[in-house]
Amino acid sequence: ATTEIYTLSLHDALPISSSGTWSNGPTGFAYQWQRCDAAGANCTPILGANGQGYTLTAADVGARVLVSVTATGTPGLSATATSMPTAVVQ
Repeated sequence: ATTEIYTLSLHDALPISSSGTWSNGPTGFAYQWQRCDAAGANCTPILGANGQGYTLTAADVGARVLVSVTATGTPGLSATATSMPTAVVQ
């Protein structure tokens, strides 16, 4: 079981400190933040939340948030990694 040792509140900022480690030298990264239910399931993209950071809004209260990072390379190769969901936003 995972123990959550932090609390997220309305207007907290969620930055991405690193895009991760990728093989084959990607040339770019794309981000998509998603809002999930309180169990961390049924995630859907958050409209307009496609930057390296995301600030929690009233719509996130009671939900969990995660981010998908897509690395792109040449010629047209891409791969996506998705974070674990946050704690439930208070």
